[in-house]
Parts: sequence; structure tokens; C-alpha cells
Amino acid sequence: MVFVNKSSNKYYRQVTIPENYNYMSQNDANASGAVQGQRGNGSARP
Repeated sequence: MVFVNKSSNKYYRQVTIPENYNYMSQNDANASGAVQGQRGNGSARP
């Protein structure tokens, strides 16, 4: 399961504010066109 950012359509495996993300399976994220975030930050990790 991954968290997909609602505005950038990038997904992360760990986030600190899940309200800003859609939680879905890896397959659903790929099917929706989401791509993995290349770099993490204070609120999300790839």
C-alpha cells in the first residue's frame, strides 16, 4: 500500500500527514498513472 499525493500524483510509502494523500495499493497507484517520488522530505519518504 502506498500514499499518493493528491496534487502531484507521486506516491510514497511513508508520510506524516496522511490526510493530504490517497491511500491505495501499488497496482492501483500505477494504474492511475502515479509515479514514485524520487526524493523524500520531512513529511514523505519514497
